[in-house]
Order: sequence, then C-alpha cells, then structure tokens
Amino acid sequence: MNTENEYLEMANHFKELLDDKDKCLKLLVLVNHEIKKEVLTAYGIIRLLDREISLIDDMPCNIKHLIQDLRSHLSSFYDNLFPLPNNNGQD
Repeated sequence: MNTENEYLEMANHFKELLDDKDKCLKLLVLVNHEIKKEVLTAYGIIRLLDREISLIDDMPCNIKHLIQDLRSHLSSFYDNLFPLPNNNGQD
C-alpha cells in the first residue's frame, strides 16, 4: 500500500510539473504572437517610409541606404517568421 501512495504522490507531482510547463508554453505562444504583430507593424512602416523617402530628391544617400537595409533585414526576418509552404511536395 505504501508503494501505491508513492505512485500517487509521484503522479500528482508530475501533473503539477506538466501544468506549470503548460502555463509557460501558453505564455510563450502569446508573447510570440505579440512579437510577430510588432514585426509586421514595423515592416509595414519601414516599407511606407522607404517608398516616401524614394520620392525625395535631396535625401542623403546614407539615410536611403539605412532604410533600405532595415527593410531588407525585416523582410528576411518576416520570411523566417512566416515561411511559405513547400510547393514541391517535399517536407
């Protein structure tokens, strides 16, 4: 009977551990979602800024290059966050 109680205590302990890990995972999913929204917002703003700055004739080249570099970096980051599905049937 003592072994039965030990198994019950161990099972309860593992259930608590699993519940804690589940809470942490749910929080990480929410944080991940918020980060993705922020990256999408930043990417959209940089795209608009890049377009508007391209219309200004006397904008210093270094400013244009910095904005283009940031846009390119965020574009690559976006592609990593939201990869396109593989269309050739391979995983």
